[in-house]
Amino acid sequence: MAAFWRALDLLKAVMPADLADPAWVTRRTTYLGGLVDGLQMGIDRVEVDDVMTAARSLLDGIRQGASEDPEALNLIASALLAAADTGDGDLDLAVELLERSLTLTGPDHLDRPARVGNLASVLIDRFERGLGSRDDLVRAVELARGAVEDLDEADPRQLLALNVLTNGLKASWQYLGGEESLHEALDHLPLLAAHVRVAGPWAHTFAENAALLAFDGARTFRDDQSDGLLAFAIELQGESIAGVNPRSYTWATRRGALGGMLAERYHRSTQVDDLEAALDAASDGVTGARAVPHEWAIHAMTLGNLLHQQFLRSGRVSLLDDSARLHRQALDALVEDAPGTAAFLNNVSIVAHDRYARFGRLEDLRQAVESIERAVAASPYEGRDQCARYSNAASTLLDLYRARGGTTNLDRAADLARRGVEIGDRVGAVDTTRVCLGTLSDILQARATTSKATEPTGASTALESLRFLWAARSDDLLSGEGAVLAQRLIRRARLPTGVAGDVDRLELLTRAVRYARTQRPAVVLAAAREALGVVLEGRLGGNAAVSRLERGSAQPSASLVDDLADAAFEAMAELVEMNADWDGSLSWLRDARGTGALVAQLRLMDGDPAGAVSAFESGHALLLARVGLAEITRTQPGRASDAATFDSAMRTKSVDREHLLYVWATAQTGGTVLTASGTPKSWGVVPALGSAAVEAMRALLARASHEGSAAVDDAVEEVGTWLGQVLPPHEDVLRSERPSGPDSESELRLAICAGGVLASLPWAAARFPSDGALLDDHVVLSGSPTGSVSRRCAVIAARWLSGEFTRDADVLSLAAPAPSRLRELEHAASEGLAFAGPGGLVSGAEATCDLARVAQREVRVLHVACHGLTVASNPLENHLVLAHDERWYAHDIITRDRSPRLVVLSACETATVEGLHADEGLGLASAFLAAGTPGVVASLWSVGDAAAARFVGEAAPGLRDPKQDPAVVLRRSRAAQRAAGVGGSGWAAFTMVGR
Repeated sequence: MAAFWRALDLLKAVMPADLADPAWVTRRTTYLGGLVDGLQMGIDRVEVDDVMTAARSLLDGIRQGASEDPEALNLIASALLAAADTGDGDLDLAVELLERSLTLTGPDHLDRPARVGNLASVLIDRFERGLGSRDDLVRAVELARGAVEDLDEADPRQLLALNVLTNGLKASWQYLGGEESLHEALDHLPLLAAHVRVAGPWAHTFAENAALLAFDGARTFRDDQSDGLLAFAIELQGESIAGVNPRSYTWATRRGALGGMLAERYHRSTQVDDLEAALDAASDGVTGARAVPHEWAIHAMTLGNLLHQQFLRSGRVSLLDDSARLHRQALDALVEDAPGTAAFLNNVSIVAHDRYARFGRLEDLRQAVESIERAVAASPYEGRDQCARYSNAASTLLDLYRARGGTTNLDRAADLARRGVEIGDRVGAVDTTRVCLGTLSDILQARATTSKATEPTGASTALESLRFLWAARSDDLLSGEGAVLAQRLIRRARLPTGVAGDVDRLELLTRAVRYARTQRPAVVLAAAREALGVVLEGRLGGNAAVSRLERGSAQPSASLVDDLADAAFEAMAELVEMNADWDGSLSWLRDARGTGALVAQLRLMDGDPAGAVSAFESGHALLLARVGLAEITRTQPGRASDAATFDSAMRTKSVDREHLLYVWATAQTGGTVLTASGTPKSWGVVPALGSAAVEAMRALLARASHEGSAAVDDAVEEVGTWLGQVLPPHEDVLRSERPSGPDSESELRLAICAGGVLASLPWAAARFPSDGALLDDHVVLSGSPTGSVSRRCAVIAARWLSGEFTRDADVLSLAAPAPSRLRELEHAASEGLAFAGPGGLVSGAEATCDLARVAQREVRVLHVACHGLTVASNPLENHLVLAHDERWYAHDIITRDRSPRLVVLSACETATVEGLHADEGLGLASAFLAAGTPGVVASLWSVGDAAAARFVGEAAPGLRDPKQDPAVVLRRSRAAQRAAGVGGSGWAAFTMVGR
């Protein structure tokens, strides 16, 4: 490096000032050549500005009368090409200078091939930047091809010509179509690689171009040599990176290109390590190439694609947002109508379409349609990419039809899908054609439904769709293409009755599970859940395919359920693991919703109540374990400290007395199992527990809460009678094992583990159908997301009772926080005073989030009387509204390292659970459980503050007493309210969650 700079300094020292001196041009040309070489080799301290200063000085001298040297013109053009990346290079001028240089260079001159190659390079670059025409590319290939032919293979100068020729052929294939160009380039690869190995200090530059050529061949022609080409590309790219200064611009762009190669390896291997390595490399490209818009756009597109892959694997919505942002920025960085625009538009459309599929926002779908239509229009040649874009366009238009109607959208979608299949057949894009066939099947099914199956047109269209659908299925799909097809199979609309014939929807879904199992756990989860639903429908008499399975003509149904359940729960576990740095995104849990309930119902129907309970736990407990409950045995004061302590506490009388009543609902029916000490004691299928009926009961209560106490009283009575349908299988156990009476300490404890929205219903109001007796009069009730959570809460409560845990403060009430834009809670302050006394009440402007966070760590009992708000789309954003309208979020509560023995939430809907996500029971109450609180008193609907103050005030002395069981105290308060003639609006809204 020092010798390089000493040589340049000597040249500067001997440069003559007189333009007439022949050495004026030759020495400045040599100096410029050294700078150009240094820049291309990544030598330290060689900057584009230095190169351009020397080039301008040389060009000005030539224009003022210095001799016109062809090598000088050639090097000035090289400098302009290098400076084009920073916006300082004029490529039109570079072409003009190179044309003049060639005019001055004789046909047999030793440097003519290099200068021809330089001209071809500038023409290619000008075209790729969108500054030239396709004629530039055609001419560049012709020039480079002639240069290669004029040189012998033993001539080292042939490397320069080969390098330019293969670059030009690749660009022709990418932008003008015709895979014959790529085939020709690949034919030159062995010779190019051989030259690279002996290229000396320039080896790393040519190694990158050879690597990119091998990469293009590997990802285009997926034949027996494809994996070897990809490995060769990655090896060469690694050598090219090692040959340049780390963290330089050249290093960054080569790392970005390596990211694309590693992404392709990930698609083949499906290994997370490959995905992470690809993300690291692509991130380096995006970070280090910002000064060069068109280079940065390519790396941004690669990183955006990888983030999208990470989203598909993990389901984290933040990754989808980041991917969409990068794709838009990449598109904005391109000049208008630049070559390659179609690829960028296609990626923008794919991400927008995924956002629509996840959130249902029409603006995302419109952006997807607009972008893919532009991508199709910008793909003038036939090729694999065009086939894929036609398929994407067809799928997007189909969704637009489903969202907005309009047969024009459907017809256009069918036309695009057919054209995609035709192009795929012509160019041999087998995998892409299969995906396109699946899309066409979707479209034709929609058309069959539109034209009615009973009509000849509808029947023929539907049968045509079957031919395409079966043609699209194959067991030899690569994992990437298989995952794409799997996603489209998952939501395949059913064919109309009478046309379905040989359609085996269940087989399609199980194939989807198999296609995606090694790469896309979120896809596996969705497919498995859908397949389990089909099996259940078949059990209930609605699916011939399942009936065939049960008759023994194929895999036994019970075995199929086990396989699908294993796939679903493995996918859930992997998704939880992948979201270790939990950010509150619950996107993938939409696909998890009801999975545990489906498996539980099927196992219960098989006479396996223990298996049903296990499935319920597996389907519900994973997320809570991720966000905190799994840590109870290891960390945080106030939680069980080790497995031995936990096991010992589990054997205590308090825990042993508890029974667990598991209840779940599916779309068609539901089930229930009662366990004691982990052993099922009674169980039964409950046909009335369909999810629609559950939602209707919850909606009845919500509506009544806004209509007044009389309406709530009636609703509680109706819902309680309906909930009673769960009790008959368990009545003997629940009414005979313990003496009854609200003050009996020996009564049976019953934790209701209700799946999904069932947890939001007032189980204390449930009545035995035999005589109308209240369940609340016979057992000590509490609720819990799962049995494991309930038992763990019991352990922690027992350790509080033993005196093992203490806090600096005893009782604190945050009540009537102000100022606030929300409605004033007139009775909240008096409720807080009754609960905590004058010394424990904090109200008004002092009832802040900061104080709440401190209180969560430092008090034994925390009472909060304020407004509570739920966020259906993300239960971790449920929050309490404190002073100055500050919001205390569930995700904030979960992160605290200590939490009270008891939390009383006298706010609206703090115990409710939404049905948009998995049935894990997340919300404000379970957020405190996850933070280490064993018991939470919370509300099931919007309760008037006067009624809340009356009920909580009644229970306050017992809830404050560390020796009393909060569940027993609540039960006693409910009984007292009923004895005083108060209706369900006054006693049924508050429930005990945990212990």
